[in-house]
Formats: sequence, C-alpha cells, structure tokens
Amino acid sequence: VFKESDLKELAKFYLESQIPAGKNWQENSLAFSYSVESLDLAAGEIVLNLEVSAKIYSMVDENSLKESVKNKKPDEIKKVIGRIAGFERFQIELWPFWVKASPEDVERITIKLRLD
Repeated sequence: VFKESDLKELAKFYLESQIPAGKNWQENSLAFSYSVESLDLAAGEIVLNLEVSAKIYSMVDENSLKESVKNKKPDEIKKVIGRIAGFERFQIELWPFWVKASPEDVERITIKLRLD
C-alpha cells in the first residue's frame, strides 16, 4: 500500500532532476500515471512504471529583460523580445495613452509572465 501523494512527490523529484539548467516547469501542468509491473506480497514489494509529463519553459531574467527594453518604442521592444527563444506571444502596453516609449527607470517597468 502506498499513498498517491507520495507518488506525486516522487514524480516532481524525478521531473526536476531531468530538467536542463535555465528551464523550469509549470506546476499545475504536472501529470503522471503509473502501472504495476510486479507485485510481491510476501516481500512487501511493488514495482511500478511511472510516466511523468509537464510543460517546461525557459526561465526569464526579468531584470535583464527590463534593462533591454527600457526607453524603447514598442516596435523596438518587439524586436528585443522576438530574439528571446520561447515566447509565442507577448503584449506591450504603454500607459497613459500618449506615452511613446517605455520608461528609462526599470522600476517603472512591469513584466507579467503568463504560461498557457
């Protein structure tokens, strides 16, 4: 007898050991399944096949990204972000409406990472 929560923790541990440096995984995307390969009741042993999957993404250095886009117009920001691997979509918002470039002060730049 084993707890499925223990199996989930094992799946997380295994997944984290397999992810390359500079990558991370989306916690709510974790999926796992298992099947019994062998069972020895006398010895109290069970061997399971475990399949684990999750969405993996490249980590973003927000400070570096902010430095790269500061004081730039939207078309320049698109070029900068477009060179970064892994972005499928992104949205640039400047506020108020008359602002034509991102702030010089990186503390005034907000980056929101949304994983779909």
